[in-house]
Amino acid sequence: MPSARHAEHSRSISSASITRHGVGGGHPLNVDLAAHRQLLRYLKAHEQEIDIAPMVEVAESIQAHQKSGAARK
Repeated sequence: MPSARHAEHSRSISSASITRHGVGGGHPLNVDLAAHRQLLRYLKAHEQEIDIAPMVEVAESIQAHQKSGAARK
């Protein structure tokens, strides 16, 4: 579970990415199934504060933001 220090730090981050290469399987970069479920429970419990989106949506949002910023310059 993230610590209080982590929660305080996360307020200053505008975006973050969590990538999973494998969950509960035999992949060398595998994530333990119990740890993955713990992360999912944490995200669900904080869904009012944490936006979750597929990477393609995040990239499109960043691109749109960058374009709107370039138009203002």
